[in-house]
Amino acid sequence: MKTLLQGNNPVLIGVGFAVLQSIMFAFMALFVKLATEIHHPVEAMFFRSFICLILCAITLRGIGKLYMVKSANLRNQMIRGVVGSVGMVLTFFAVKMLPLSEIQSLLFAAPIFVVLLSYPLLKEKVGAYRIAAAIAGFCGILLIVQPGAISSFAGGMVGIAAAFFHALIMIILRWLGKSEEPFVTVFYFSLISSALALPALPFFFTMPDLYSFGLLLMIGVCAFALQICLTKSYTYADATVIAPITYLNMIWALSLDFFVWGFVPGYMVGLGAAIIIISNFVIIMRESKKKKRLSPEVSS
Repeated sequence: MKTLLQGNNPVLIGVGFAVLQSIMFAFMALFVKLATEIHHPVEAMFFRSFICLILCAITLRGIGKLYMVKSANLRNQMIRGVVGSVGMVLTFFAVKMLPLSEIQSLLFAAPIFVVLLSYPLLKEKVGAYRIAAAIAGFCGILLIVQPGAISSFAGGMVGIAAAFFHALIMIILRWLGKSEEPFVTVFYFSLISSALALPALPFFFTMPDLYSFGLLLMIGVCAFALQICLTKSYTYADATVIAPITYLNMIWALSLDFFVWGFVPGYMVGLGAAIIIISNFVIIMRESKKKKRLSPEVSS
């Protein structure tokens, strides 16, 4: 404990960045929710991507890695960009249709989808504990999306689809992380999602006033800050330390729902979210034990 609290401790720094990432995600969701009350989600997606693209290009130039954009694997980046863009627009639609706490509950299902997709996509063996945890997690999803429990059944379906694409993104990032600079991946994701949203923009565009332009601008700023904090958190600490901090997102979502909109989710949504979170903890612990078994012993 004393070691953990010492200055310049890598794990503590990683935890700090993870907490900041969680806060940035909450504020991005807040700005998306407010912005999509005025603008179409496709318009919000374009502003988020284009602003993030500019900030990412400036950062890459500042750290002397802009040249790496030319050497990136364009095929892999295109796959990540297209999948990520679909996931983003689904998330924005879900945020528009549901309270923040309800959509956050459904997005927690992403690691459960990862378990089910690990074998067909990555050929990773999935044990009985993780399969059982995934099944329990799906029971939690069913509790949330049943009519009468969630604010919008259609929104719940969109939220589940968004969680599925978040899972695909997690798997693709595992794959890309082995060979690509993280900020280069963010650059291409922002570029591709901007390009995909641009042709549709004239059909959904609403001229922003000063207030709504500020919201759209902050979506991009928070998205970029989120990416920096997420990258830094995994640089300093192991995934098993960082992943549970994601559940702070629910605290921020509940707080924003209550203080901004006066909304409190129903008990079935709370029960479903609790089951999903517990299922995720089981999956994280089993992943951690699996990695320890596979890691070669270090001789002293």
